[in-house]
Order: sequence, then C-alpha cells, then structure tokens
Amino acid sequence: MIINLDKISPLNHEVISFFEELANNPKVEELIVFGSRACGDYDTYSDVDLAVVAPTFTKAEWVMLYAQAIHDIRTVLKISIVNYVSNPERLKKRIRQNGVVIYES
Repeated sequence: MIINLDKISPLNHEVISFFEELANNPKVEELIVFGSRACGDYDTYSDVDLAVVAPTFTKAEWVMLYAQAIHDIRTVLKISIVNYVSNPERLKKRIRQNGVVIYES
C-alpha cells in the first residue's frame, strides 16, 4: 500500500516504515496525520499525531499497536496514536478539518 506524505512535514525512515506497515494491514481503512505535523507549525521534536481508522480492530490489536508505537520504533519522536472511531465527534471533526489523510483503502 502506498502512503502519501507530500502534504506533511518530513519524517524519518522509522516513522515512515511504521506508517507503511499500518497501511498494509487490511483492517486499516485510513491513516490521518493531524496536529502540528499536518499544520506545518512543528519543531524538530514535535510528536506525530496519527488517527487510525480501523473499526474492526480488537482491543488486543489496539494494545499491540500502542505498544509498537512506544517501544519498537527507534526514533526520538513520540508517535501519538488515536483510535478515530472511538473518539467524540468534536475530535473527529477537528481531525478531518486539520488533518492530512496519508492513506485510505
């Protein structure tokens, strides 16, 4: 699966590989980068906010994803994963308005 990073700030290889791995999961419908990395007002150490649209992920799959983002990615950047489906409408609206879709199935 191809992810489109043209509209977001530059990211290191480890983060891009993580995004590509997520995009290859058939349960993932969309990946949306939001926050400072999507808006362009980031600094060198700004975290990467990622909304994952995966309505059929089990609780165990979410736990594994969070653990992978924290422990397996060798980067100084923090990756903040958001379960898009389970969040309130106001956050979903903010993500849609200000975020950048980098992958959709």
